[in-house]
Amino acid sequence: CAFILLLIPFNLASGIFNRRSMNFVNHHRHSPMGCLCEDASLCGPIPHTKGNVRLAYSTDPSNWKYYNLSKLTEIAVWFDVSRLEPEMVCMAHKNNVQLHLAGFFGNETFLNQSLQEIWIEDHLKMIVDNNLDGINVDYEENRRADWEIFISRFMVELAARLKNMNSNYQMTFCEPWEPRLYYELSTIPKIADYLMIMSYDEVWDRDSSYMYPTANQKPGKTIEGIAKFIQMGIPASKLVVGMPWYGYIFSCLNITSEGQCILPNRKFIAFKQSTVPKIYQEYITGGNYNLEE
Repeated sequence: CAFILLLIPFNLASGIFNRRSMNFVNHHRHSPMGCLCEDASLCGPIPHTKGNVRLAYSTDPSNWKYYNLSKLTEIAVWFDVSRLEPEMVCMAHKNNVQLHLAGFFGNETFLNQSLQEIWIEDHLKMIVDNNLDGINVDYEENRRADWEIFISRFMVELAARLKNMNSNYQMTFCEPWEPRLYYELSTIPKIADYLMIMSYDEVWDRDSSYMYPTANQKPGKTIEGIAKFIQMGIPASKLVVGMPWYGYIFSCLNITSEGQCILPNRKFIAFKQSTVPKIYQEYITGGNYNLEE
């Protein structure tokens, strides 16, 4: 993210991900971008034509100039889309690279039919107005099994309306490193172009009161998660594996006689409160760590 996530073939589409805390709201432009490319056909949407997915997440509207576009198939626009540079659209499409809008939503959205409609209309308009090629949906709030029908209907409606506008538009969906929520996965893989597997931040343990500093992505754990998705009947061709290009500086709660650093495990309390920045403040040197480093 300011980072680039390169997705490299791994029998299934796979990737390398560099992520940091995201905290922004997409805003509409006052008017559509229009077509500012010399070749009007570059104002897309364009089809996916390069085989296995190789995806980059961008959180800075100017970093695209440093990307090797010949190596990418998609860029997820994880910054305020009103800051999108028209040149980025032209150059990406010239290199057959799609641009996907970041689509964040909370519990209040999919639990309310009126808010669902507003969310879908707003995001479809942002895609069209900015000459984008689809949407990368990321739901980060606490999930409950009894919400199955609401999330599924929401995503079915979004995918149907997106594809009805243009069959080249893509709808992709972010999932945890392993399929913790089986209910969602009975529907969403069928309608999404692919699932973005967030195989990072594996250091956090949902089931323990304490945790230890360890790798952000553990090869064995990642492969285990991929296998679980495939065992559920999800085709490998619909899985894109994100890999981190970042790490953490930890502050120890205490150190054992064996020299093991122990950390209090409070991350998922923070998640339930929807305070993602708090996670970094609690765990990265008391909040003084520069996320750009």
